Amino acid sequence: MVSKKSFDDETSGRTSYIFLGCLFLLMLFTVPCAEAYDHIVTGFNMPENSLQTAGNGRIFVTSNGTVYEVMPDENLVEWPKTKVANDVDQSCQFMGITETNGYVYTVCTENFYAYYAVVRLFALEKYSGTIMTEVANTKDNINLRKVDAPNGMTTDGKGNLYLADHGAPGYPGAVYKIHVSGENIVSEVNVSKIYSFKNCKANGIKYYNGYLYITVNPTGYIGLNQLLRYKLDANGNMIADSRKVIFSSSYTLDDFFLIRDTVRNEDGCLIAQTTGARVIHINEAGEVKNIVLFYIPSSVRLLQNNDLIVTDWVGAAAYIWQSDWGVVPR
Repeated sequence: MVSKKSFDDETSGRTSYIFLGCLFLLMLFTVPCAEAYDHIVTGFNMPENSLQTAGNGRIFVTSNGTVYEVMPDENLVEWPKTKVANDVDQSCQFMGITETNGYVYTVCTENFYAYYAVVRLFALEKYSGTIMTEVANTKDNINLRKVDAPNGMTTDGKGNLYLADHGAPGYPGAVYKIHVSGENIVSEVNVSKIYSFKNCKANGIKYYNGYLYITVNPTGYIGLNQLLRYKLDANGNMIADSRKVIFSSSYTLDDFFLIRDTVRNEDGCLIAQTTGARVIHINEAGEVKNIVLFYIPSSVRLLQNNDLIVTDWVGAAAYIWQSDWGVVPR
């Protein structure tokens, strides 16, 4: 594998591959199932993230090779799905997904573990769109090509997309801001790195009320995994000294969803703990309130009826579960 620079930190690089190898073995020898679910959507290739659009409630799941729209039917245990990225090169791994200004946006990379792999941004009109199309000027965008491993994505509702860059193996991650014009065009000047982590790799990212919440893993995958919160300035850039640790864990933290706990009347978060084989509910003080078991969950969110939808790599599925936790979206 070719590095951006001389790979002097052999220990960090070796640790990364050991972790990935152990994760593969766990997936190989684990029987797919979940502790509880009311509905299931099957047949995904490495499902990553999900989105339900505001208002019309369309449900999308990103995966390796394509994006699916899920068709809910309360009369069925297994819900059907349909592709909405039919004409996309199958080598494209779709990751983060969000919506703003009437469009659903998702990001994909042609190789998650390769340096300077092609990163592409796709859009779908949220009300009547049936096929995702590539946003103009993204495949050859020099600044977007600097993203090593795009992961989670969120929006501030002002035309800005925030992209968590996991970083190349053995190297820390970053956060990029992408401004999308009304014509769905992204110029090079509209893609900027707004934060570089020193010892962390970014996974999930969510915007809320002037803050960015980000889950991070240690660069060598050994140490504490954390949910961090940063305040944004007037220009939408992260303020470094506003960093606050919300939660720490020895388990890998992947995608998450910000919630309001109506039982305890407090803000909190649902987090997919990938190596912990579970989804947890924490409050803003970092106290664990509820746990539900899966195998290797990659994302969690609440649907409009407050059911959880959890994507899981081992099950190659999305599980829909009617919890009794009393949580609603923030």
